[in-house]
Amino acid sequence: MIQIFDPLDPRVAPYSLLKAKEEKTDYFIADNEKTVVRLLESSLEVVSIFSIEKYLSKHKRLISTKISNPNSIFVADRSVFESTIGFSVHQGMMAVAKKPELNDPNLSFPIIVCNRIFDAENIGSIIRTSAAFGISSLLLDKKSSFPYLRRSVRVSMGNIFSQKIFQTDSLGSTIEGYKAKNIPVIGMSLPRNDQELARSFSLIEEFRFPERFLLVLGNEAEGIDPDILRLCDRLIYIPMKNGVDSLNVSHSLAVALAFSQRR
Repeated sequence: MIQIFDPLDPRVAPYSLLKAKEEKTDYFIADNEKTVVRLLESSLEVVSIFSIEKYLSKHKRLISTKISNPNSIFVADRSVFESTIGFSVHQGMMAVAKKPELNDPNLSFPIIVCNRIFDAENIGSIIRTSAAFGISSLLLDKKSSFPYLRRSVRVSMGNIFSQKIFQTDSLGSTIEGYKAKNIPVIGMSLPRNDQELARSFSLIEEFRFPERFLLVLGNEAEGIDPDILRLCDRLIYIPMKNGVDSLNVSHSLAVALAFSQRR
């Protein structure tokens, strides 16, 4: 274990000024105690830990099962810790781990599909919501935010480590592959002035989810891409009142998954 006294110590450079734009590397940051604990319990490779003494002592046994080299464990008092990362925290524990590959298309049903979800925190919230309803597979397009950005991992509360995620180069082609296997594709979308799509829409409370399905989510500003929308077998929407015309995408997902569990 190495004591850090200087926020500029190069040994903790991966943890410095974390609110700056993230660089593209092969590694990601796990931020806060619960997220780090779930990382340590996962199969992912943990490179180092940076923490205040309280959390190192609390999780000493778990840390020792994952990190054998004490020179990869850094400890600092709270003031040095916060000066290093660039902001105040309630829980002073972080870790660096190697990003997994997102290239395995073998997912289990149901599958949540993210189309143009640009916001990293929304991705994290979608992952956490999916996990809460027992879903362990996500399909992302390249336009969506990368799921292992620090903010995504943090908002997911470490639930991302139990998820299987495939990031496809061509979302349309991937969906067509599932359709060829008779897997229903369901999209969440408000009704549109489109005669071609009009018969595809259903109120969510009137729709019965099949056992196996893809559920497609779009971003809050523009929704699902029109080309992907036309690949959906059914489009479901949540009725809203008082002039509200949209919900946060992860909140909409929670509503949909609650209805999906009706049998």
